[in-house]
Amino acid sequence: MPEHVAVEYDHPGKCPLCGMTLVPVTRETLARIQPGGRVEYYTCPMPEHSDVRMDKPGKCPRCGMTLIPVMVPPKPAQATNTSASAAGQLPAKLYTCPMAEHADVVSDKPGVCSKCGMKLVETSTVAHGKIAEENWRKQHAGGAGER
Repeated sequence: MPEHVAVEYDHPGKCPLCGMTLVPVTRETLARIQPGGRVEYYTCPMPEHSDVRMDKPGKCPRCGMTLIPVMVPPKPAQATNTSASAAGQLPAKLYTCPMAEHADVVSDKPGVCSKCGMKLVETSTVAHGKIAEENWRKQHAGGAGER
């Protein structure tokens, strides 16, 4: 629900406010739907339906979920990938192997899995995305990560 945009969890479940099933939303999408500002368009909260763009609120024509507002992106204050990585934050997009058992293969650029050769996908599109993102943090925390 757009009015529940502040409810954020890192696991599946139900919204504590309305009981609806929580859906995965990328950090990028979450940043664009923060309250306040001008609405650019409305889209489906399901990552598979991110190409749905409507001028007005309503329901997704594919799945019937309530569309969420996408706000005009805020002007960046100061952002550098180097400082973001040093502070433990994630790059805007991370890529991992589509196979859950290869969640330790994580990159900030598209490519192929070093273990199986499959094309890497955005972490936001796979169920093990949070695990891959945590692996990225471990791997970039001054060499303390496991392999």
